[in-house]
Amino acid sequence: MPQRSGEHYCWGDGCEGWRLFDDGQLNVTQERMPPGTSEARHAHRLAGQYFYVLAGGLNIELPDRVVALKPREGVYVSPTVAHRVANTGAVDAEFILVSRPSSRGDKIMLEGS
Repeated sequence: MPQRSGEHYCWGDGCEGWRLFDDGQLNVTQERMPPGTSEARHAHRLAGQYFYVLAGGLNIELPDRVVALKPREGVYVSPTVAHRVANTGAVDAEFILVSRPSSRGDKIMLEGS
């Protein structure tokens, strides 16, 4: 696996990420989710987020649909829209997450999370 730069962090059940850039107005991370993992349903007060898959697959659960992403596909989630990211595949999902403004401290946890 290639060497990554940026601050490393862990989240969820075996998921990890690397903060590649964050100036408060823009946040870029690379994240890895093992098979069978997901994050809690949530929204962001201010941050819009763009998810772009590098490897594996990713499901973005939105209020009205599930968007299944393959490598070189992405989707934008507007601020205040409830969402949940899940890797239902058999291999690690690797993706870039771009948030504007930065999503740090902007998460709203939702019921049923």
